Amino acid sequence: MLTGLRDLTTAEQRASLSTLLDDEWHRIVKYGLGISDTATMDEVTTAMERHLRSQRNVILDRREFYTRNQETDELFDEYLIALKEISQFCDFCTSCSE
Repeated sequence: MLTGLRDLTTAEQRASLSTLLDDEWHRIVKYGLGISDTATMDEVTTAMERHLRSQRNVILDRREFYTRNQETDELFDEYLIALKEISQFCDFCTSCSE
């Protein structure tokens, strides 16, 4: 884990991220996401997450939701949070999410 990463400048944070990306992700970030050179790390990671989410299929997300079981040592609250997190991507109606 990088110590003090949040204390680095945006340029330094982006350089650190760049060292972790493979060639495909470099191309996606540089040419496919429309991220400006002055974008913050939050903007960069949000754009990356949005790109990844667009690659997923809602059916796969629903399958993940319906097959998610509580682990043996997992607290109920942790399990519930995990389900709510997964459900965000399932396109459930508002009343169904609850």
